Amino acid sequence: MPRTPEHLGPQGYCVCVKCGRRFPHRRGIRCTEERCPVCGSALLREGSSHHKAALAKKKQKEERAKAEREGKAETEAKAGTEAKAEEATETG
Repeated sequence: MPRTPEHLGPQGYCVCVKCGRRFPHRRGIRCTEERCPVCGSALLREGSSHHKAALAKKKQKEERAKAEREGKAETEAKAGTEAKAEEATETG
């Protein structure tokens, strides 16, 4: 059987994308067939295409949340500045 890029051998780790914990891979059992004993999420084989895709998706989600927080903070700061300017014109 030819080795494919996805063939990772008997060593390695199964990882939980949700909580980040790593567990030794058990020979003959696919990581996707096991659950994280800590949080119950399905495990993925470290270094597999599925694991890489899950990490990329998680990173993208974090970046989107960060951008939303920054955009919200800018909007609030702008609103606060406008309110102060409005207050100054009313009192002045």
